[in-house]
Amino acid sequence: EEEEGEEESEEESDEEEEEGAPPLPAATGSGNGLGNGLLDLLGDLTMPSAPVAPAAPSPLALAAGFNLDSATFQAQWGAIGESCAFALPFASSPAAQPVVTALGAHAVKCMAFGTVGAAHKFYFYAQQEGGPVFLVELVLDLGTHAAKGTVKSTSAAALPRFVEHLKALVRAAVP
Repeated sequence: EEEEGEEESEEESDEEEEEGAPPLPAATGSGNGLGNGLLDLLGDLTMPSAPVAPAAPSPLALAAGFNLDSATFQAQWGAIGESCAFALPFASSPAAQPVVTALGAHAVKCMAFGTVGAAHKFYFYAQQEGGPVFLVELVLDLGTHAAKGTVKSTSAAALPRFVEHLKALVRAAVP
């Protein structure tokens, strides 16, 4: 009788394997102390992982309360020798005011802007929290669909990071 019972339980387990999910593989004893089938499905967790990518630099903190009058802007523009130029393509034909609003929302304030022929010309300024001042001339040429900028700063070392920040803002404002 025992042999019949064993045969039935073997048949039942064969049927369960065919109808249900495949059986979990046996534990391999990977040395992590957990040694269950689930870990084996995930792989050997003791293997070294891929190197972690360095964190992206934090966003540039600009002083929202910073203000500059036009006479000071003009005097600093003429006095600061260090500058950085950039050019970006764009596909749309943006109006000027949305560009002013978009950059202003990120503490890059507009001193003046206007449209001359097929180009919008802007003068912006910003200050890094507790740091240097940035002055910007931005020209959006609607004929060539090119944004051209010149950035000056009281700190040449701070220029590259601000320029990258500004380019990201311009790309978002002028798709």
